[in-house]
Amino acid sequence: MVDANIFNVLFKYYPRPEYTPWENFLTEAIAYILKTEPCAMEAWLSLMLDRAVKVHDYAVLTQNSEQIEDQTATIFPDLKVTASLEGGEQQTVYCEHKWDFPCNPDQLRNYAELARRDQDSSIVAFVGATQQQVREAGNLN
Repeated sequence: MVDANIFNVLFKYYPRPEYTPWENFLTEAIAYILKTEPCAMEAWLSLMLDRAVKVHDYAVLTQNSEQIEDQTATIFPDLKVTASLEGGEQQTVYCEHKWDFPCNPDQLRNYAELARRDQDSSIVAFVGATQQQVREAGNLN
């Protein structure tokens, strides 16, 4: 069991003009469940990969900085999960979450570039609050 306190994590997010913390709350809630419940991690990762997996070891990061080769911009995926699966396979999932903002195609393209860098051991997942956001993300293929 990971020593995690969701309230300590959420305390840093507060409403400000032109900003609501809902998206970060969503991200941190998902991260907390994945960090503290190995069965939830296996079920979630199996859903993301569309196949049953057994997870041996994993790490869950929120708003971790990532760099794309040959670019100066820093990218901050909402959620990054890295896992060692049964059989030695490594898997990474970069997640973008949206609550009250529209899908941002450039963000998803950047995440896709991060996934390509990892050569078939990474995927990009999108969690939207509305069907419209999910449709917009799905149209980027």
